[in-house]
Amino acid sequence: MGTSGTPVFAPDYYRDFHCIADRCRHSCCIGWEIDIDDPSLQRFRAVDGPLGEKLHANIDLSPTPHFTLLGEAERCPFLNEKNLCELILGLGEDSLCDICRDHPRFRNFYSDRIEIGLGLCCEEAARLLLLQKHPIQIVELGRDGGAVDASCATSSDASASATAKCADVQVASTGADTIMTATEQAFFTWRSYLFDIVFDPHLTRSEKWLKLKGSEAPLFTSADLVDFGTFLMTLERLDPSWDLELQRLQRPVTDTEISTFETFMESTGRQTEYDVLLWYFLFRHLPDGQAYDTSEEEVSSFDPYADPAQDSAQDSAQDPAQDPELHIRVLFAIAGVTTLLYLGAAHYRETGNFTLDDQVELVRMYSSEIEYSDENVEKILDYLDSKM
Repeated sequence: MGTSGTPVFAPDYYRDFHCIADRCRHSCCIGWEIDIDDPSLQRFRAVDGPLGEKLHANIDLSPTPHFTLLGEAERCPFLNEKNLCELILGLGEDSLCDICRDHPRFRNFYSDRIEIGLGLCCEEAARLLLLQKHPIQIVELGRDGGAVDASCATSSDASASATAKCADVQVASTGADTIMTATEQAFFTWRSYLFDIVFDPHLTRSEKWLKLKGSEAPLFTSADLVDFGTFLMTLERLDPSWDLELQRLQRPVTDTEISTFETFMESTGRQTEYDVLLWYFLFRHLPDGQAYDTSEEEVSSFDPYADPAQDSAQDSAQDPAQDPELHIRVLFAIAGVTTLLYLGAAHYRETGNFTLDDQVELVRMYSSEIEYSDENVEKILDYLDSKM
C-alpha cells in the first residue's frame, strides 16, 4: 500500500468483483453510449493495421468523442460475435478508455478520502452484493494514483467493461495531508448509526425501516405502493421489461402476502438481501445530500443514539438526521428497497417461486432505470418530499 495520495475505501466485497464478459446477459457494451476520454483517443489514433482502421472508422468526434454504436441493438463496434472485446483481445486491457475500464464503479469524494462502490446496473455487481450474508464493512484499499493493492489480480476475461478485480483508482488526489472536516465527522458518525440499524439482528425488517425513517408510520402502505408504481410509470423508461414490472405494482400486495414472501426468503437463506440493498442505497446516495454545516464543538458532543426529545442539546444544528437533504435520501433508500420487496412478493404470488436470478434482474432493472438517470432520481426525491 502506498504512503502518499488520498486513501481509497470500498465495501469489503469489492475485491471479489470481476467482469463475467460473454456470460453477462445484459452487456454494458450494448445500448450504452461509450464516450472516449482524450488520452484514450490519442492512443486509438496511433493504432495501425486492420484494428486501427476499424478504430478510425468507428469513432465519432461530435459532440464528444464516442464509439459509433451498431444496429438496432446499439452494440459497441468492438464487441465481437462471442460478446468479447476486440480491443482487449488485440491490444490488451490497458487499451480500454476510462469509461469501459471503470464501469460499474462510482465514487464519492470527501476531504480526506475517496469511497468507491459497484453500481447495481451491472448484474454481476448486483449478484455479488446480494450474496453478502454479513454486515458490510468499508475497508481501505490503498491510495489513488497507483496500484490499489498488490493482491489485486486482473481478470483474463476479454470484456469491454470493468476487467480488473481491483482497478487502479485514477482520480485527482485531494492531498495526503487533508483531514476530515467537522461536517464530515458528523456525517460519518450518523451514517455508521444508520448502518448499525440496517444490520441489527434484533430488529425486524419493518422496525429497521421505521427507525431509519424516524417515525411510527411506514413510508408506504400497500395502497401507497400502487400510487408510487403509477408515479414511476411517468418517469423516463428504457426497457419494456421494466414497464411489465411496474404493472405488477398496480395489484396491491397484501401484508399477508408480504409475510408469506418473507417466510419463503428466510427458508431459503436469503433474508439478508433487503438489508444489503438498503445498505447499498444509503452508501451510494447519502453523500449527495451533504448540505449542512457543523462546528468542531457540535461534532464532539453529537450523539446519534440520543433522543432529541429527551436531550435539549441534541438540536437540529447538531444532528445530520434533521437535515432535510439528508433525510430525503434516507427515504429514497427506503423507497427503493420497499419497491423491490413488493416486486419480489408480487413475483412470488404469481409463480410460487423467486430465485436469486429473479432478484438480480429486478435489482439491475431498478438501478438502470432509476439510479442511472439523474432526472429520475430528482423526480423521486421531489415526490417523496411532497408526501412528507
